[in-house]
Amino acid sequence: MLTHLRTDERGQMAWAFVLLLLVVFMFFAVAFDAGMWFFDHRTAQNQAEAAALAAVQELPAADTSAATTAAQTWLTRNDTNSATDGCAPNWIEFDDVNSDGKYDEVRVCLRRSSSVIFAALSNITDVQVSASATALTGPVSIANVMPWAVIPPDPDCSEGEICTSNDIDGDGLYDTDGECRADFDECPWGLNKNNLYVFKSGGGGNTGIIDACGNGAVNYRDCIEGEAISGFFEEGQNVVVGLQGGNLGQNTDNALRDRYADEGAPWPCDVAATPDEITGYDADGRTEAYSRFATGDCADRLVLIPILYSMPPQGGGSDSLQVLGVATFGLASWNRVSNKDAYGTDGSACSTNNDAGYGCGMVWGYLMEGLRPPDFLLQRISDTDNPFAPLLIALVE
Repeated sequence: MLTHLRTDERGQMAWAFVLLLLVVFMFFAVAFDAGMWFFDHRTAQNQAEAAALAAVQELPAADTSAATTAAQTWLTRNDTNSATDGCAPNWIEFDDVNSDGKYDEVRVCLRRSSSVIFAALSNITDVQVSASATALTGPVSIANVMPWAVIPPDPDCSEGEICTSNDIDGDGLYDTDGECRADFDECPWGLNKNNLYVFKSGGGGNTGIIDACGNGAVNYRDCIEGEAISGFFEEGQNVVVGLQGGNLGQNTDNALRDRYADEGAPWPCDVAATPDEITGYDADGRTEAYSRFATGDCADRLVLIPILYSMPPQGGGSDSLQVLGVATFGLASWNRVSNKDAYGTDGSACSTNNDAGYGCGMVWGYLMEGLRPPDFLLQRISDTDNPFAPLLIALVE
């Protein structure tokens, strides 16, 4: 009689369960440490992006010291030190993307040790996490605009004589005959950045008011207040718009009062414009406007206005008009007491008390190149030579 001998299998399930627990623990340990590493990387990424965006606010510029200081300040606020947490050899780098002699791109790189807990059981004692962010600033050629338009005196930029006092880039370059060069850099559509510009006058619907946001007083007011958008005006393209009919003086005043309600009387962001009584030249007013609108509480006085080749036809109806460019203007002031034009002369600020000299219109201001208007939709950084184009900031990496 054969007898089958069986080994004792009691306890084998217990050992299998212990081994399973070890495997589960290993997965948990790896997941726990990996989660901390991912969290540290995400934190470093946020800090790098914040520092890059802070630095790019100071660009474009030939000197990077202000941008570097801005980035360091933001890192400090986020409990990070560029000396210990920055990538070697350079934690911050700058680039001149469009080769115009000014840096317009900044890259911030961070690298530091992350915590190691369970991974130390596998002799992993040091884990480095790194993050980088690149920010770029540049001009845009597509934007949402105010319901006004500026028609330049020389859309084709063909007359060099118009530029004799319009050295936009300050390089002092002239032709051999002594006349200012008639290239676009020196003569963008014949516009002089030191002139006072009228956005709306009191003469009716042919005064720069376009139905960018639709026809009628309600759409006009909503467009100024920012409650409606114009749609995008693109440089080099055509846009179909018509004239807004009527004076709309009271609507203009009410809309601007609503837009700038936080200022309140006596309107501290107003700039006393004192244009030359014939040409409208007002370098002093423009300098004051630039210093006020570039930073601080008055930055929202920056608005976007299209530069059109011509105005829509009189008598109603729309037309397809060429957009020469989109420009940043600083709104110096507007007439708050009547629907009539304000006037000003050299030494006498634009007001309703002087019916002689340069007509400032009902709303007036200056070209503000190189500034970023808030609360406007900007599409993309473009390769444009428009010196008055608004600037856009974007994270590109």
